[in-house]
Amino acid sequence: MTRISRRSALKLVGAAAVAVGTGGLTGCGTGSGQVGNAGKDAAPFPEYHPRTLVKPDLPGTEGGIQDAFLKYPRQPVRTVAEKPGDGSVVTAVVITYGSAPAPAERNRLWAALNQAMGVDLRLTIVNAADLNAKYATLMAGGDLPDIIATIDTTMPNALAFTQAKCADLTEYLSGDAIKAYPNLANLPAFAWQSVGRIGGRLYGIPVPRPRMGGANFGNAEALTRAGITGSGISAEQFGAGLGQLVGGRRYPLGGNSFGTYYHLWADGIAGS
Repeated sequence: MTRISRRSALKLVGAAAVAVGTGGLTGCGTGSGQVGNAGKDAAPFPEYHPRTLVKPDLPGTEGGIQDAFLKYPRQPVRTVAEKPGDGSVVTAVVITYGSAPAPAERNRLWAALNQAMGVDLRLTIVNAADLNAKYATLMAGGDLPDIIATIDTTMPNALAFTQAKCADLTEYLSGDAIKAYPNLANLPAFAWQSVGRIGGRLYGIPVPRPRMGGANFGNAEALTRAGITGSGISAEQFGAGLGQLVGGRRYPLGGNSFGTYYHLWADGIAGS
């Protein structure tokens, strides 16, 4: 493998680009008018070239079920011949859903990652509850990290910000260009589609997840009585059934710190 410079390495992994998790920056429009894909000459998503380097105990499927392992492989496989980095500093903003880990100087895993990658990885670790506030700070300031890890967000102008300030990775990722990076080519097609395109171009690298997202739990008998059954139900039928289910009253179902919330209404469902 050819040793690469810091800038080349950053372009490879999405430097100055958004390293996007499943769900990605695909849903909302923004004020620029240029971030949508309609009418654009959209770049092809990266081709999928799977690699079976370690045999799973429970093989996954092309439909999105991931390989599963009953125990850690006895013989880990090296996927690159040499360290990709050249010892440079790489900065990144990443998300945590729990307590922040020990700092780099006291963290053996962090030190091992730096050694394996050949970089000095400096992470700003942000609790998920503070994510939007951190993004607003990044957007307002000019001192951006090399990599920004993000998920679905309601932050205004996120797509325009990505397009204006982040690296366009299309020439490195689109179509068969991805074959130059076999580990990225091993990411399934639906993972890239979940990140989506901005103005027809590719700006993010996904963190692959199983295709199943969040799940709701309900009283099956009550839902059946309200006519909320089967996969062919329309949005109108679903809304009417919810109205019947709540008996004309309004109930909040809950929410989270990312700004996603749902309410049951007497005349249907409203979500944002």
